[in-house]
Amino acid sequence: MDSYGARVNNGMHTEGKKLAYFSTGDTCRSMENERMKTIVATAICMVSFMSMSCARKSQNAIQDLPEWKGKMIQQMIKELGRPTEETSYTMGQAPTKGWNHGIIFSAYPTTKSENQGVVIKEYAWEQGDFKIRACCHVVKKAWLVMGAKKIHKNVKF
Repeated sequence: MDSYGARVNNGMHTEGKKLAYFSTGDTCRSMENERMKTIVATAICMVSFMSMSCARKSQNAIQDLPEWKGKMIQQMIKELGRPTEETSYTMGQAPTKGWNHGIIFSAYPTTKSENQGVVIKEYAWEQGDFKIRACCHVVKKAWLVMGAKKIHKNVKF
């Protein structure tokens, strides 16, 4: 007997002459399938939202600062203060991966021997979760900004 007082025989309820198939397993599986569909749909929505959010964040993680290009580095120092980092190297020693490799290698391809000795200076300033970075070269005895970017501290090169 089940909890309703009907006799149960191998998954069959017998009420007088009528036989009705009764399976709690099928009902549970059906409910489980619906629950899984809900969980999967929720997960898909969360992944979509997170990827859109990450895409928006990555678009803002590196920002070009074209207003500094061609200006004297002294102007940046005057406006931003003393840099927290300052490095220099020749094109022959230039890092091939970095925030500015496109800028410096397009201006001074290392395939040309005359570029090997060109000196590049890099400057950086802390600004909250960002660093402002500038690379400079000498033009007519003045250090001019070749390019500048605002880069989030979590960006790795």
